[in-house]
Order: sequence, then C-alpha cells, then structure tokens
Amino acid sequence: MGEVRTSSNYGIPIVIDQCKDCGGLWFDEEELYRTRHGVAFEIDKELNTENLRRFSYMQEKIMVCPKDGSVLNDIKESCFPENIKVKLCRKCWGFWFNYGEFGKYQEYRINKLKIVDKRKETEEERLAREKMDKKIVGLVKLFGSLEREKSYEKEKNQAMNFFYVLWMLFRILVARK
Repeated sequence: MGEVRTSSNYGIPIVIDQCKDCGGLWFDEEELYRTRHGVAFEIDKELNTENLRRFSYMQEKIMVCPKDGSVLNDIKESCFPENIKVKLCRKCWGFWFNYGEFGKYQEYRINKLKIVDKRKETEEERLAREKMDKKIVGLVKLFGSLEREKSYEKEKNQAMNFFYVLWMLFRILVARK
C-alpha cells in the first residue's frame, strides 16, 4: 500500500492508503467521511494506471482488512450507490473501494447534496449550521493537536528509554573497573 495525501473539508491533512497493484483505496475509520468532496478525481489523476493489474476488481474473492486482517464485508446501505462495491471491516470500521469507485461515491454524494441545497435554508437553520461548523472545526483542530501531543509523548518516551539504556550500560562499564 502506498500513501495518498489529501485534505478534509476543513483543510486538515488526511493520508489515505492506496494499493499499488490494483489502485483500490483504503479509508481508516473516519477518513471516508472527512475527505473533501471532489478529491477522488485528484487521487485518480496521480495514479499511474498503466502499472495496475488488469481485472483486479473485488468480485467473489474473500478480502481481508489491511490493518487488522479481519474479513471485509460487502455493504448494502442507502448512503452508498448501488452501482459500486464497497467493503467494510467490522473490527476497525475501515472502508475499501475498488479503483474508480471512490469517484462514483463522491459524485453520488455531491448529487445528493445538490438536492438538499435546492431547498431554501431559513435564517435559523443557517445560524445553527454555522454554529455546528465552528464546533466541528474546533473539534478537528483539537483532534489534530491531540495527535501531535501523542506523537511527541511517544518520541519523548523512546528518547527516555534510549537514555536509560545508555545510563545502565555506563553504570555496568564503570562497575567493572
């Protein structure tokens, strides 16, 4: 799997996994819903389709989750168009899309949103939506800062362990003299 860097609707970076053999996309738990509309076409442009294996679509073969090895299940939900196959890991809640299927999914969502957008929004609904958007942006920023803190703590712990091992080696060497 290779990494594809993209962004959310709020500009937060997202890293999606892409199979280099078939072009399929793997979305970890919440990445699918956070991914910016229209990004599928950018992802497809960057992929060298000549290197893809022919006929590698997920038909009846059993597929496993690239994260935890669980069997992936077909999804038949109203939020996904009928003409695409999407697989779900019920353990980590990740999604698998065949090459080109994510673009169809995003097109479907955009068309659904256009139908909703045709209805006139009241001033009260607009204010409530803007308030919710601000909360979401705040939560996304908080999540990003928490992830950075986790990364910092992990690096700090690794450094502390390294220095502890060095200190113990130093003490052993000094004790031998």
